[in-house]
Formats: sequence, C-alpha cells, structure tokens
Amino acid sequence: MQTHKVAAITMALIALAACSSGHKTTVVTNGGTVTTDTSADSKTTTITSQGASLKVGENAVDPAKLGLPLYPGASTAEGGGWAMQSKNGGGEIVTLTTTDSFDSVEAWYKSKMPANSESINMKSGDTASAIFAVGKDTDKEQRSVMINGEKGKTTITLTHSVKQGS
Repeated sequence: MQTHKVAAITMALIALAACSSGHKTTVVTNGGTVTTDTSADSKTTTITSQGASLKVGENAVDPAKLGLPLYPGASTAEGGGWAMQSKNGGGEIVTLTTTDSFDSVEAWYKSKMPANSESINMKSGDTASAIFAVGKDTDKEQRSVMINGEKGKTTITLTHSVKQGS
C-alpha cells in the first residue's frame, strides 16, 4: 500500500514539475520522501525517492558519456533521454535522429561496433530495425544500439546499464 501512495505522490509531483521551471518540490510521507527538481530552463526534471533517482528530459543524458559510437550529424530527439540510479545499479537511454537512410546508419554502426554484436537486422516495406548489443545478461555492464528506419528518418536509441555488486 505504501508503494502505491509514493507512486501516486510521485506522479503528482511530475505533473507539478511539468508546469514549473527552476522549482523544487519535496513531499514527506510515511512511505518516504519524494523530491522533484526542474531545471531553470524546464528541459530536465530530477525525481529522487528512497535512495533512487530518475532524471528525464533534454539534458538528462550526455550521449558522449555512454561508451558508444555517436553517429555523425545525429541530433538528440525531442524529449532527450533518461537516467536512473538506485542501490541495484543504473541505466541511461538517449534517442538520436538523423535524416540519413537506415542502410547508411546500420552500415556505419556495423563498422564501429564489435564484430558479431549485431543481433537483429530486419526490413519490412519502408521500415527497418537493427540492434547491436555488447555484454551478456550476467555482465556488470551492458550497452546497446537500436536503429529504426522509416521513410525519411532514422532513429538511434543508445542504452547503457550497470548492475551494482556484479
């Protein structure tokens, strides 16, 4: 029951944060403390609760720090990305876009990622998808690149996760 209360309060704080900039809100309940902090430019919101944090928005993740190749000329997609940290580990995801073709982006990543890291490559009509993955489920760190192509636009999702204590 306490988890539901904290979740409800967190959702309310997210809604409040979306309406304000440069604002910090803290709510204390029996289940713990939830704090939201929205950047002055309203582009990033950080939510912390019970030793965990979630950062979402345009400036939440620096793609250059994910340890993955960055496709030349790609820009951060609207909404940016998110970063999460808890006692069990953390993760970051950022989405980039380019007007370059899926085939060009996929070939570039194939040349930059480790050999045999491409686990999926499929095409159907005007859409295509590819996934490059580094690290196994049992590894402390995992990284992946997911490429989705549609007519006129290619989306690149970069993911990095770290498990604590592994």
